[in-house]
Amino acid sequence: MQRLTNFNTMWAHVNRIIASENDEPTLLYSLCHIVVQYAHMQLSWVARPDITGRFQMLAASGKTPYLDDIFITADPNIPEGRGFLGTTWREEQSYYSQSFETTPSIVPWKERNQRFGIKAIASLPIH
Repeated sequence: MQRLTNFNTMWAHVNRIIASENDEPTLLYSLCHIVVQYAHMQLSWVARPDITGRFQMLAASGKTPYLDDIFITADPNIPEGRGFLGTTWREEQSYYSQSFETTPSIVPWKERNQRFGIKAIASLPIH
């Protein structure tokens, strides 16, 4: 029940920020911060690929050192492009996994996930 209350509080804050913030970087950071604070996620971030297809972070909150020098691409021809983020970008749909241990597409980031204690992921397109 407490988790549901926290999510409802999070959504109320998200809607308030979306309705009032005009600056995109501030909006994105605020949204990431709210997700970490109210949904108790370890990391929340927003990224999009640059001209080469490599994802660049636009905003993040939480365990942001996880993102230091991370390589994720939209290119499906290499392992770093077949994870949730690259797939979400290409297919414009959400992907979720409650266990990195049973998700083969995250192999390029397995050691990093273990080091930071990240055990699950959600990747959602933002339009």
